[in-house]
Amino acid sequence: MSTNAETPVGADSCKRNPYGLPDFFTEQEWLVLFAITSAVLAPVDVPETSSTRTPGELGILSFSATIDCKAFRTYIVYVIRDMLPPASRKGMKFVLGLLAKEGFFPSYVLWSKSGPTPFHKKPLEERIELIQSWAGTDDWVFFPPLRTFTRAIVRLTCQAWFRSQSKLLDENPEDPESVLYRGIGFEKRNRVPKVNIRNVDREGTDGMGDGLYPFEFLDLTIERLETDIQELNAELRKLNIGDGVEENSDAQSGIGPKHIIKHERSGDKEITFIETDVVIVGSGCGGAVVAKRVAEAYGRCIVVEKGNWYSNEQFPLSEAEASQKIYEGKGLFMIPDKEAMSIIAGSTWGGGGTVNWSVCLPTHGIVREEWATKHGLNFFMGPEYQKKLDVVFDRLGAHRHQKHNHRNNTLLEGSRKLGYYAASLHQNNGGTDHIDAYCACGCAGHTEHPEDEDGWGWKLGVAQTYLPDAARAGAEFIKGMYIEKIIIEDGVAKGVKGVWTAPPGGDGKPKEPLNVVIRAKKVVVSAGSLHSPALLLRSEIPNSNIGHNLTLHPTCMVMGVYPEETKPLSGAATTAVVTQFENLDGEGYGFKIETTSMVPCFSLATTPWTSPTEYKRRILLFKHMDGYIPIVRDKVPGRVYINSLGQPKVDYVVSEIDRKHLVEGICASAKIAYTQGATEILTNNPAISPFKRDPNGDPSILDPSFQAWLDKIRANGLKPPTAVFASAHQMGSCRMGIDPATSVVDAAGKVWGVQNLYVADGSVLPTAPGVNPMCTIMATVEIIAEKLVAEEARNWKSREERWLNERKVTVALAKSKMATGI
Repeated sequence: MSTNAETPVGADSCKRNPYGLPDFFTEQEWLVLFAITSAVLAPVDVPETSSTRTPGELGILSFSATIDCKAFRTYIVYVIRDMLPPASRKGMKFVLGLLAKEGFFPSYVLWSKSGPTPFHKKPLEERIELIQSWAGTDDWVFFPPLRTFTRAIVRLTCQAWFRSQSKLLDENPEDPESVLYRGIGFEKRNRVPKVNIRNVDREGTDGMGDGLYPFEFLDLTIERLETDIQELNAELRKLNIGDGVEENSDAQSGIGPKHIIKHERSGDKEITFIETDVVIVGSGCGGAVVAKRVAEAYGRCIVVEKGNWYSNEQFPLSEAEASQKIYEGKGLFMIPDKEAMSIIAGSTWGGGGTVNWSVCLPTHGIVREEWATKHGLNFFMGPEYQKKLDVVFDRLGAHRHQKHNHRNNTLLEGSRKLGYYAASLHQNNGGTDHIDAYCACGCAGHTEHPEDEDGWGWKLGVAQTYLPDAARAGAEFIKGMYIEKIIIEDGVAKGVKGVWTAPPGGDGKPKEPLNVVIRAKKVVVSAGSLHSPALLLRSEIPNSNIGHNLTLHPTCMVMGVYPEETKPLSGAATTAVVTQFENLDGEGYGFKIETTSMVPCFSLATTPWTSPTEYKRRILLFKHMDGYIPIVRDKVPGRVYINSLGQPKVDYVVSEIDRKHLVEGICASAKIAYTQGATEILTNNPAISPFKRDPNGDPSILDPSFQAWLDKIRANGLKPPTAVFASAHQMGSCRMGIDPATSVVDAAGKVWGVQNLYVADGSVLPTAPGVNPMCTIMATVEIIAEKLVAEEARNWKSREERWLNERKVTVALAKSKMATGI
């Protein structure tokens, strides 16, 4: 490794600030920050005699994350400026300022071979040694904020490298800075125009979907309203509607319901009002089910989504795009302080159903029995719930006969050799040849035979099934609207209010947000287990259980490195599961083992950093890697709360029993990899060194060196400060039950103490289901939606009646608007 650089490359340039770096840090503080990043990703020496490295691999080894790396620098600034809360940025500034100064404290902390000099003036090798000591695995540290800061900056540096490189690959792959993805052999997934596709516009057929369904979203601008008024008057004249109504069924055919929209001014604030029967907050797996069932029963409904919509034709997004556009917190939602836990949640049209890995698992009998007996929800053990599960599986096209890629084959075959029970999974692909490994970035559909019009297959999430069904039945949609509060009057939910952001105009400039009120007879909250409790808390619903009982299915990653190339980006992400360890405590709690998506931003970027050399060495193993994840059914929950801005925050610590189960999950995953011939096995815990196989060792898992390594994992116990966790499933924060003292909603999904208010998503699940929760959520919401429809359908008119009545009212509103000049 090179050690001759006294300061990071570009330090003098920083003093002149030609890059326009924000002034929330001083010049010296920016110098320290990039002195850290250039040490984390320092160049690695390669012997001149080495001729086995490709140009791309040499580019990775020689890369240094200095201020002169434009794409890297831009992403670092973006995260600190636009994504960090002010308090976090203030804390970062404090530590950077200390490291930039000379004095007693910096002298004590920064003492090294070169003496008590500021950090950015130290040689590269000494900077690396200091970062290793600050981010180390010891339980004790002299200045705890320095450890927290260092680990955060190391994670940010690694993530920024991957995401900035992903953006370069998408926009300018020939840029000299673009080395990472070429070095690991990553092939950019091209978007292919799809025509004559079998599963377009299948009119709601079970097992088929509409990947290119042309969703239309309400435009709430005044200009759009004025155009609508002109069109409505023309339509009404055609129907000869004056003082009376003359029905004309031919003219009405194919015309869906329109919602009453008006604009009013309150002081200097302009407010748009919308009226409907049911407003549904969230378009994910819960909200989509409600929308379909309400609309098909002739109920007027509007689905409100804070994220954006992308058709399958626009997918897959690049990893950088996907992180920023379709994930909660732009892919960087973390639990602060208590646990190194990344939360992965969809925030786009279709919610988690758009970004998940297509796994369809039914709710286990032991879990259903627990929910029925311990929580009083008897329907979970009745035939109706099973019927709803079957309905969901059929509509999503859940299909088990799927080709397995290398890692899913090793999971199945390794389990067979060890006597573990394992099986192929159902995937919601409609029986098509779905082998798209990029689903985490939005599923584009992929096949080995693209020339075959029947060969194109894609994930049939709710955006391809339930939401198109709802649209055909008359549901309407709003995207880009954040709901701030539920309107409650005299204990009755009357609607919601929020802020809608129109798409940018032709000049690309963002438009002013618009305040919107949606008046509705029923309010359904389906915003997910992070945002549903946050919305209830912002609305001051009087129930102390809101936000509690959050479960996360915590997981860690295990990587097996094999002699052969594994083609990590070939085939569907997850098609097999190990169920041997689901009931370790006799109460239905334990873990499953599945395979993970190998998209680099989600797999390699989480590789633990211990040194630049080791980090880059692991990255270069990518083409030979398989990834496995033990998923724990967590027994001890956490909670969701809101900060001063009303945004959701998570308080969660992995309990001792759940850590124990996860440790055993890591060991079982490692045994499978060892049995299948892995030459090296890695975890994402920096305190656990990789296991490297002795080619002359015992081929069985009884190999002494392998058993000693497993003992180290158990001794570590995944305890702080080194344990790193992730969650792709969030559940339970608005628990369903039969007692308002212990739950948030009743067995019909109704919020205790507030009439006409429902929650219908994964947050109502009484405990962690222990399986990928999509189908459990949807079947549960099918029950909720059925009860809602049964209660209200008698009040809903046919579409034709409603259309005529609404247009008469709309014209009256338009005349009132023109008369008052609003």
